[in-house]
Amino acid sequence: MRRYLTIGVSILAMWVGGVFASTPDDETIGIMNRAVGMMEQYRFNDAAEGFRQVVERAPDWATARVNLGIAYLNSVSDPAKGVDSLELAAQSFRQAVELDPLMPHPYYCLGLLARYKGDSDAAIEQFNRVLELDPQSADALYFLGAVYMTKGDAPRAIELFRRAIDANPYLLSAHYSLAQALIRAGKRDEAMMELETFKQLDAAKVGVKRAIVYTEMGEYADVIRVFPAASQYVSPEPILIRYTPSTLLAESNDQQLQYWLHATNLPLGDVDEDGDLDVFISANRTRKSLSEYWFSNEHGVLTRFTGITTGAKGDGISSGSMTSSGGVFG
Repeated sequence: MRRYLTIGVSILAMWVGGVFASTPDDETIGIMNRAVGMMEQYRFNDAAEGFRQVVERAPDWATARVNLGIAYLNSVSDPAKGVDSLELAAQSFRQAVELDPLMPHPYYCLGLLARYKGDSDAAIEQFNRVLELDPQSADALYFLGAVYMTKGDAPRAIELFRRAIDANPYLLSAHYSLAQALIRAGKRDEAMMELETFKQLDAAKVGVKRAIVYTEMGEYADVIRVFPAASQYVSPEPILIRYTPSTLLAESNDQQLQYWLHATNLPLGDVDEDGDLDVFISANRTRKSLSEYWFSNEHGVLTRFTGITTGAKGDGISSGSMTSSGGVFG
């Protein structure tokens, strides 16, 4: 079982040969993701314009052409301007295949287009290509089964719907279509059982449906949001802190040790602004004086502040003299 949940936008940090074959610049990625946001708002024509800009800036980027094709797939054609959005979608998907033949998205979308146009043979060819790349794609299995149902091949459709359910038990459309196919094959009892499963999942609102509507066409028909490669980010040097009650206070007596054993939290902060993180014992049950909660980190040695006072309204802290506690902080 491969996928139980689907999301409106496929989020991929890396698609080998697709997303980061050659990493686009940050501005191009920004245009891409703004267009993805427009898709989420169902502003398909605006999204298509954004993806067109990305394709112009990065013509060899297969992911951009897939997203452009999906935007066209959901856009409204304008015959007065000679615009056929479905044909533009098909062109974009075919270009994506040329750029990255191992990417399942364009084959899947071409399969949807062929099924919508009533070209069953072309749809079967495209969905089978998806399954060669992703044998557990529940969506491709479901739509392929639907094509065979259209062709009147109920046994083949039953097989495919069952495989789709194995891959995603919550795919409502596969359960319902399987029930229909079983009825057509004369297996009424099995069909009623399958229909009951469909009703239970639907009533519990835990299933997903598939249709030729954006966000319901399947994960490979959702636009892809792209993040810059991780190598573009510089991580700050980690701050390593090691302490235990027995070593934190090297000269600790039993009373001092209670500071640490009864602390419920040890927040850190540079109170004396010397560049080293100091320690505050939060919610210590053994002391009530504020001065006994703060320990200054003097280059790895903890010293307790003895002159800390709060402001008139408790809105500030000032430090006074410090008494060494011999603590080790590193």
